[in-house]
Amino acid sequence: MIEQWNSVNGFIFSASGGELLSNRPEDEKIVALCLYLIQVSLMLVTTLMVQEVLAEDTWKAP
Repeated sequence: MIEQWNSVNGFIFSASGGELLSNRPEDEKIVALCLYLIQVSLMLVTTLMVQEVLAEDTWKAP
């Protein structure tokens, strides 16, 4: 599971080969927070899509 999460991070954070262009701590913090926001957003969208599929009548049948 962790490997998949890291690969998603690598996909999202692919600009400049995944490296920061600045060594300022403020910039690193902003990048980390933005990455976290994107991760949470992707999890929310995925959860909503799964809920939509599971709400279909075919999943309610015994």
